Amino acid sequence: MTDDSFPDEPHVRRIAAALWSREPTGTAALLVGAGFSRNAIPQRPSAGIMPGWNDIYTTMVEQLYPGGSTSDITGRQGPREWLLRQAGATSAYLRVAEEFEAQFGRGALDKLILQYVPDQQFKPGNLHRMLVELPWADIMTTNWDTLIERAAESAEERVYDVVRTIEEIPAARSPRVVKLHGSFPSNMPFVFTEEDFRTYPARAGAFVNLAQQVAMENTLVLLGFSGDDPNFLFWSGWVRDRLGAKAPLIYLVGVLDLTAPKRKMLEARGIQPIDLRYLPMLASWPESQRMSNAHQWFLERLRAAEPYPQQRWPRPAAGFVPPLAYVTAAIDPCAPLPDPQLNTQLPSVEILRLLVAQWQQNRLVYPDWIVPPIMTSKLLWGRVYRHFHHIVHGLRLLPEDERLIALFELNWQLEAALIPLSLTVGKEVIAFLEALHLRYSTLSPSLASCFRALVLAVIRHAREENDRELFTRWVDWLEARLGDEPRAC
Repeated sequence: MTDDSFPDEPHVRRIAAALWSREPTGTAALLVGAGFSRNAIPQRPSAGIMPGWNDIYTTMVEQLYPGGSTSDITGRQGPREWLLRQAGATSAYLRVAEEFEAQFGRGALDKLILQYVPDQQFKPGNLHRMLVELPWADIMTTNWDTLIERAAESAEERVYDVVRTIEEIPAARSPRVVKLHGSFPSNMPFVFTEEDFRTYPARAGAFVNLAQQVAMENTLVLLGFSGDDPNFLFWSGWVRDRLGAKAPLIYLVGVLDLTAPKRKMLEARGIQPIDLRYLPMLASWPESQRMSNAHQWFLERLRAAEPYPQQRWPRPAAGFVPPLAYVTAAIDPCAPLPDPQLNTQLPSVEILRLLVAQWQQNRLVYPDWIVPPIMTSKLLWGRVYRHFHHIVHGLRLLPEDERLIALFELNWQLEAALIPLSLTVGKEVIAFLEALHLRYSTLSPSLASCFRALVLAVIRHAREENDRELFTRWVDWLEARLGDEPRAC
């Protein structure tokens, strides 16, 4: 499941552990940026891919400074050419948005955003559905589009409350999808300009407080941001400013391609980059798919870390839908074994040995129910009954010590299935104990523990059958050995 050649794998493990630390939601929260919206699927081929910051920035520059040539007679760059060369710089994004609002008005800016981020021309992709199926404590997003909340509507195992305005915060319960910067089509203003970010903590303090609370209580993961993304820089800064030295570590996940100085700068600010650029398989992916495949690897890696859900016992883990493409799930040592693949040509004794191995593992991972659910008991009995002929025949062929273990495991299965010994192997167990009890003192501690457990089963059987002689016989034997150290078989 893990790839130890990936340098940031230990941090991915910590996120996965927090995500699956409790039910129904874990202690990991998510903040999603614009980069993740590129995983959306166009409703028709002509829609292309979801625009990003650079696309809107370029459009604003071209409308603010129209014209072909951008240089004066001396060859110096004009504002249009200079600004276009600044694409990717944090301050340039916000300053140009501020100039656009000043020139054309806020209504024109909102209209431009609605026009160039065509939300309804895209639908949530597979990665959006994978994301909302994970047990995040909360999902926050700075994106204006509705891709995440539309994906959340079809989530099979999660029910999300969507928070679009400050007024909706009190009534919402985790897990939530929190729209921090406005939401299409009409929850405005869309946070975009320099002034929007400057006044946000005062104007939308409830959202800032909510994000800080989420960051304090959970492991916060940022996905879909670059190291220079304005949203990332402002939100990580607001968390640090308010929480100070007690600010928890924040994880920034993506194909970041960070330089060593930039990585050190982020780490100094309490931000731990998980740079998917260093995934061993990244170079084998087409360049146009590397970002989406890296996101898929990360989400699959988290999904594959899901512990076995005890309510499924004794059924094996359900598997992954859709199947994992880039990650191999490890076998959970706390999961029961599936039914062995039994060849009908196998001797009964070999079939019994395979069943005993399954019974032993499944007993060790039993969820400690006092009484199993009735459907679980029926399933256990059905499994035993299906192979009962081979079980009885195989018991006669096993060596004594191995037969003791097999009878112990079989009795445990029958007790969990709520099936009395009188209907199955009661006579075989009684005869076996009578034959073996003289060498009880020579048994190893684990085998002696198995023997005492079978004696207790026979005592219960005698009480149920109103067999006073059998009951007294084995109660007297067991009372003399109550001081024997108990040990699991």
